[in-house]
Formats: sequence, structure tokens, C-alpha cells
Amino acid sequence: MFEFEQKSELLLEQKNLTFRHTHFLDLSEFRSFEKTFTGEIFHLGDRSFECYVSQVLTDNIKLGLFQQNSQFLYRGVCLNHFTFALSAFHYGNLFSHKYKTDINTITIVYPEKKVADLRQKFHGNYFLFFKDEFFNNICETLELFEFQKQLNKQSIPPVIKADHQKINYIRRLCYQLYQLLFQINAQPYSSVNSLLINHYLKQRLEEEIAQTLIVAVAEATEIRLKKPQINRSRILKKAEEFYLSNLKSYITTQDLCEELKISQRTLEYIFKDYYQMSPQKYFKHLRLQALHEELQQKDKQGNLRKITEEFGFYHRGQLAKNYHKLFGEFPSETFRR
Repeated sequence: MFEFEQKSELLLEQKNLTFRHTHFLDLSEFRSFEKTFTGEIFHLGDRSFECYVSQVLTDNIKLGLFQQNSQFLYRGVCLNHFTFALSAFHYGNLFSHKYKTDINTITIVYPEKKVADLRQKFHGNYFLFFKDEFFNNICETLELFEFQKQLNKQSIPPVIKADHQKINYIRRLCYQLYQLLFQINAQPYSSVNSLLINHYLKQRLEEEIAQTLIVAVAEATEIRLKKPQINRSRILKKAEEFYLSNLKSYITTQDLCEELKISQRTLEYIFKDYYQMSPQKYFKHLRLQALHEELQQKDKQGNLRKITEEFGFYHRGQLAKNYHKLFGEFPSETFRR
């Protein structure tokens, strides 16, 4: 989508609009940055974590562009106000264990609702966060009273299929806004036209983009996506919970099958379909992530070898190789920091 020459944060701040761009190479830093979400974020990729977050903020709305180089999973509760998401560029996505999104879908993240959002590698999303009063004003201005009522009751499905032309138009508007902001940011600060920032760009975000998105969602509320069988999403959720509660135990695929009372073939098919990996590989990623967090603690108990063996890693050479792939450093380097 965007290729960045600079790795450092870019910042443009005017009276009514702020533009921030941040580059992350560490998942723990990204977690602390993600204030609108409480829960767990797991890195499930086969490469070192890298993520770009570009945000445009006004008093009423926030537009965020998230781009990452590897697969990771959000699991927890969204704390912010109404949030709408659409793909900036798409390589597959999974929402709440039930919905496989595509290039024409819009995701609605309700406040205080549990979510489980799997983002594929090299995937990018636009997120629009609305202040309640601003969102209600738009609905009243556009006379979308029934849609407003349904949304406040959270009776609209969290993933809907939108009109192809309309969603492409929204995506193009978002892209053009970011492109213009990066161009402005590259200029000397003294030459930046504050009138352009405070009026034109703010108006474009709060009116053209926001209103077009809400109309697209309102028009699409009758088009419901077909969900996979509910028992498959329930099995996946139970498998994740079992793994997370046994991160320091030796768990085989057969152990999990016995716990869930399903066949190994069924379990492997579900994981392959949802996560593009086997159950054991998924469990290994969770344990590597947990080990990384443990090694970052200031009050570590025991030596490095004891800690790694607690998480079931006995082959030090293989661990070092897998760990370096994910975190860009070796376990000993994390431990010494």
C-alpha cells in the first residue's frame, strides 16, 4: 500500500487535525500502544514482527491504517466507541472465529464486545473510530433513524457485505487522504498551509469519508454473510482456551482431540482452514510468545535454561532459530536486557 523510507515516527499537528505515523518492530510496544483494546495479541507469523500504524485524528473521528508483515491474532474486548473496518489491501482475514472477510466486507466492532480478529500477513485495514455524539449527528443528518436504532441495540451483524463500487470509493478516498498527508508532512513545517489542514482535510474525513461509509453500511444491513457452522467456531475457541491454559505443559494434538472429543483429522482441518497452520504449530507460536514475554520481565526467576524448559523448549539450537525468526533476536539477548 504505502512504502516508507523513514522508519521513525512522523508527526503533523495542527489545531483541528493531527497525523501520526508509527513503526513497530516489537509486539510488546505495539500492545502498549493499542489503547482501544484490552486483551491479548499473539504473533503467529514466521518472520520478525513489523507493523506500521498511521492515524489521522480530529475531535470527532479517528482514521487508522494498520499494516503488518506477518499473521497475528487479537483476542479480547474493544473499549472504544463504534468502530468500522474495511480492507486497505487484502490477503484474507477472520473475525470472531465465524466470518471470513473479503475485499467487499465492512466489519463493525461494537464497544465492550469480545472479538477475535485474525489478521493475515501483508494485510492492511482502515479503521474508523467514531465519537458517539458525532456518529449520532451524522445518522440524524442523513435521516438514518432506523439504522441508528439497530446499531445502538447491536442487532446488526458484525460483518456485512457492502456495495463493491461504494466500498472501492471509500477505500480510494482514504488512500488519497493519506497520500496528501504524507506529501504535506514531507514539506518544511513553515510552508504547511494550516487552512488546508484545518478545513479541507478535516471536512474530507468527517464528511466525505465518514458519511459515505455510514451510508454504505446502512444500505448493506440487509445483506447478511453466511457463517460457517457454529460448532466449528466453538471448537476453535475451546482449542485456543485449552492451549492458553496449558502453555507450560506438554500438549499433543491427541490430548487436545480427547479434550474436545473430536477426531484429529477434523481438528487439523479446522486449524488449516482458519489459521493456515497445524494445531501444534499454532501452539508453538503461543508458547514462543509467552516465553518472549517472560524473558522481558524485570523480576525473572531462575536462569535462562530453566525458563525455556518450563515452556517445553529443550532443543536450544532449534529454539534460538525459531525465536530469532519471530523477534529478531536470540533468547539470551532478551534475557540480558
